[in-house]
Amino acid sequence: MSAPLPFGDEVVDAIRRHMNADHAGDSLAICRGPGGRPDAVTARFDGFDADGADFSVEVGGMWEPLRIPWARAVRERADVRAELVRLTEMAAETADPHR
Repeated sequence: MSAPLPFGDEVVDAIRRHMNADHAGDSLAICRGPGGRPDAVTARFDGFDADGADFSVEVGGMWEPLRIPWARAVRERADVRAELVRLTEMAAETADPHR
C-alpha cells in the first residue's frame, strides 16, 4: 500500500491536467522508454501516488494501464516534478543513447 500524499486530490488533478495538456509528448516518450512500451502510439497521464506514476497507453488499438515507479517516494509537490523530469530525461537518453 502506498504512503499517503501530503497534498490533496486537487493537486494530483492539476498535475494530471498539466501533463496531458502541455506534456503529452513527454508522457508518450516516458511510456515508450522507461515504461518499457516502445509500441505505444498514444499515452495519457492518469495520476500518481507516493510510489509511482500511472499512465494509460494505446497499443494495437487497445488502451492498457502502465505503472512506472518513482526512483524515490514523493513527499512534496516538488518531488513529483523532479521525478517526472528524471523520467523525461531517461526517455530522451533511451531515444538517443549518444546524448
